Amino acid sequence: MKHNRGSIRVDSARLTGKGGLGPINSQIEAVETVDLSKQDNGVRSSKLLQHTKLRVLIAVGFYCLCATDGSSGGSPAPPDGVQLTITAPTNEVVIAASSGFTFTTAFNYLLITNVSVKFYVGTNFVGNADHSPFSVVVTNLAEGRYQLNARTDVIAYLGTRVEAPPVFITIGKTNNNPPVVSLKQIEFGVLYLPSVVRLDAQASDSDGYITQVEFYNRTLAFTNLLGVVRSPPFTMIWSNSVTSDGGYFFYARATDNLGTAIQSRDVGIGFTLVQPPNNRPAIDVVLPGEGEEVSLRSPVVIQARARYLDNNINPVDFYTGTNLIGSALGPLYFLIVSNLPPGKHTLSAVARDLQGNEGSGGTKMITIKGVQLSSPKLTSSQGLEFDAQFYPPGSLTLQITTNLVDWVSLSTNRVSGSSFHFADPGSTNYFQRYYRVLLGP
Repeated sequence: MKHNRGSIRVDSARLTGKGGLGPINSQIEAVETVDLSKQDNGVRSSKLLQHTKLRVLIAVGFYCLCATDGSSGGSPAPPDGVQLTITAPTNEVVIAASSGFTFTTAFNYLLITNVSVKFYVGTNFVGNADHSPFSVVVTNLAEGRYQLNARTDVIAYLGTRVEAPPVFITIGKTNNNPPVVSLKQIEFGVLYLPSVVRLDAQASDSDGYITQVEFYNRTLAFTNLLGVVRSPPFTMIWSNSVTSDGGYFFYARATDNLGTAIQSRDVGIGFTLVQPPNNRPAIDVVLPGEGEEVSLRSPVVIQARARYLDNNINPVDFYTGTNLIGSALGPLYFLIVSNLPPGKHTLSAVARDLQGNEGSGGTKMITIKGVQLSSPKLTSSQGLEFDAQFYPPGSLTLQITTNLVDWVSLSTNRVSGSSFHFADPGSTNYFQRYYRVLLGP
C-alpha cells in the first residue's frame, strides 16, 4: 500500500460484499500503529504520520476494506482500472432537434454485478439503469449545447462513487452550414518598437451566429493562441510580442452556435523591427464641415484623420478652443457631442504616438445657434438673477409667467455681445415665477 503524508485512523470499519456484513468493531483481532514520521529518511514531520494495520476475522468471500483520512470530506478515489464510460452519444456530436437519443454507459468492473447507473443532462437527472447495457432514452431537449454526466454508486462494494468523464453534445440542425471566416491581410511589414500588430477577422454564419473567433500565431515549432473575441467586431491588438525580425503567420478560427469551427487561411508577413523615427504625428479634423451651423443641443459628429502615428493606439483628444471635450480610439477617430454652448467653436484634435510625441493639424469652425440660460440664484439686493448666453447677437425678449401658460413680455433688449445678465428685484413678491428668453423682437 502507498502511504501519503497524513494521519489515518480507523476507529471502526464496515466490510460489505455479497454477504452484506455490517460494522465489524467486535471482529477486529489486532491493531498495530506505525509512526511513519520516524521512517522518512530521518526527517520528522510537524504532523504525526501514522498507518494503522487491521487484521480481521471474516468468512471466505470478496470484500473491500476502505479507510479515509477524515480530511477529504468525501469518498476516496476508485481503485485503479475501475471506470465508468459514456459510450453513446459520442463527444461533440450534433443531434437533430426533432429526435431523441440513447444515452449509454459501460462499467468495466465485472466483479460487481449489482450496479445502478444514474444519468444526467447537466445537473438534471434523466433516468437510471440497473443492468448492462446501462442506457436511457432522452427526448425533448431544446436546441443548444449540453453536457452529459453519469455516475454509479458502488460505495457498498468499493467504498466510493465512480463518475464518467463528461460528454458534450449539440441539439440542433444536423445539416449545419459551417461558418465563414477570413483574416485581413496585415498592411505593414515594418514595426516600430514597442511592437503593435492589429488583427482583423471577418466572420459570418448563414444559418446561425458566430459565438467566438480565436486568433493564432503559427511558427515552424508551435502554434500559439493569441486571444479570443466573442462579439463583433472581431479585432484584437497583439502588443509587445514581436521580438525579432522574421516571418510570422497568423490565422483565425470561427465557431458557430452549433459548435462547428472553421479555420481561415494563413496570413503571412515579414516583420522588421526598428526604432521609431522621432516624427510628430499629424491629425486633421475632417468633420463637421467648415462653417457648419448647428442648433443648440443637436448632436455634432467630430471626426479626425491621423497621419504618421507609428503604430499609435493611444486615444486622440478633441478640443473646442482650449477646452477638452472628449477622446476617441482609432482607426476611425470620432466623437459625438451635444452639449456645446451657443456661439462659434474652433474644433481641433491632438494625437500622441507611443514615444510621447504630440501633434495637431487642421481645424474646423462651427456655429451653435440658440439661447442657453444659466442656473438662477436669489440675492437679497437684486432678487432673482440669471445669465443668458445666445447666438447670433441681436434682440432678446424676456418673458415671465406664473402658470407656464400666460407669458408676458417683460422687456426687449438689443445686445451687442452674446451674453446678457438679468435681475428681477420684484421676484420676491411672488410665490413662483417663471422666465424665458426669446431671440428676436
